[in-house]
Amino acid sequence: MAKSNINQQLKKEVKERLLKKRLYFFRDQKFLGSEKTKKAYILANFSILSKSIITVFTLLIMILPLVAVYSFGELNNNYQIIDDNYNFIKKDFLKTTSSASSSSINFEISNIPKVQVYEMNIPFYKQIYPLSCEAASLQMALAFFGINKTQDELLYEVGRSKPYNKENTDSGVIWGDPNYGFVGDVNGKMFNQKDGVSSLLYGTGWGVNNGPIAKIASKYKTESVEIDSANIENIRQSIKSNKPVIFWHQRDDARKDTLEYLTPEGKKITMIQNHVALIRGMRVENINNTDIITYYINDPLYGQYSITEENFIKNWNKYNNEIVIVG
Repeated sequence: MAKSNINQQLKKEVKERLLKKRLYFFRDQKFLGSEKTKKAYILANFSILSKSIITVFTLLIMILPLVAVYSFGELNNNYQIIDDNYNFIKKDFLKTTSSASSSSINFEISNIPKVQVYEMNIPFYKQIYPLSCEAASLQMALAFFGINKTQDELLYEVGRSKPYNKENTDSGVIWGDPNYGFVGDVNGKMFNQKDGVSSLLYGTGWGVNNGPIAKIASKYKTESVEIDSANIENIRQSIKSNKPVIFWHQRDDARKDTLEYLTPEGKKITMIQNHVALIRGMRVENINNTDIITYYINDPLYGQYSITEENFIKNWNKYNNEIVIVG
């Protein structure tokens, strides 16, 4: 008899015996029956299992799109998009506030914090001299625009204001003008000791104000500008416009000593222990229509850190709110 006929006969026999429940049983987890019958039984059950799997898979393919459509409908019916960032709010919430005025509803929606970050990819450089924070801050700002200058090159361009060393006269101490060039020795100290007393009077170096720094910055970026008595909005808008901001300030840990002296022209200068750093960005979190702002700082002496706007303004106010906007 042909092999195919034998297989068909065996399959038929298996099917009949399965239906009548007469032939096969399990005993001690061992299957009894002839080898050919076992193989035919396995083939028959494998065929049934395969068909079952295909049927289930087909049903899933048909059902899943219906579930997706239903879910989207639920989202659309129960939630509402409230801004361009696809933030959602429950429509039930809007219904519960429907008796209130529209302004109160807008107020509730505004409770959802919104965060915006403005940050420039400005390289960080440490100051190479004890008092070269101004040159290091300008170096970082220019590098942001692809202009690579060393601190020595920038200090040379800024120049020094005479006299280079303090001169004690009957009229008082005579020293350089920070509005015209660097005052003292960039490798010196603001405070120095004499007879066991540490004082600004004995210091050998100080720094330079925003005017000379802006003058050099404008050689490379023509729209650079210095601002005395600047307001905080000047800084915010500059950061949003991708323009680094160099700022003069006095840190909380600085000594509060002052020294008054005269320039050779008789101009009165008040010296304090100030410092200069760079703002590379800010984070703006709006809560209840109020902006909570944090600034990202590149400080050539203390490294990179963040500071709240409140603390920033407190330190910035201590030195005439001086800035240079580089751009």
